[in-house]
Amino acid sequence: MFFKLLIFIVFYHKYGAFLLFFGFDCGFGVWMVLFLDLGKKF
Repeated sequence: MFFKLLIFIVFYHKYGAFLLFFGFDCGFGVWMVLFLDLGKKF
């Protein structure tokens, strides 16, 4: 779980500003989907 959380933090740190450009709600929704998708791979 920690490993997945770490990946999530790294990706969000890299692309967080890009997501904030679209607004928090949209960005959060997209990242939740991507995070769950990453969870399946790991």
